[in-house]
Amino acid sequence: MTTPINLKITWYCKNKRKDKDNVAFGIKFILDGMIEARVIANDGWGEVANFEHRFEVDKDCPRIEIELEEAE
Repeated sequence: MTTPINLKITWYCKNKRKDKDNVAFGIKFILDGMIEARVIANDGWGEVANFEHRFEVDKDCPRIEIELEEAE
């Protein structure tokens, strides 16, 4: 994938007990994992153009869905 990239992250939470900012803190680990998997070389301004967070509740199947797209 060519950098910089945009990320659209949808956080499907089990319930609404955690504040959204505490949930979204997980982006740090997502980006670190992308570096380790060699999807991106780094997580600085040159590699990550923007990211968008969305929050939903799915008590039966909590998960994180991530969409990547090359920034224009």
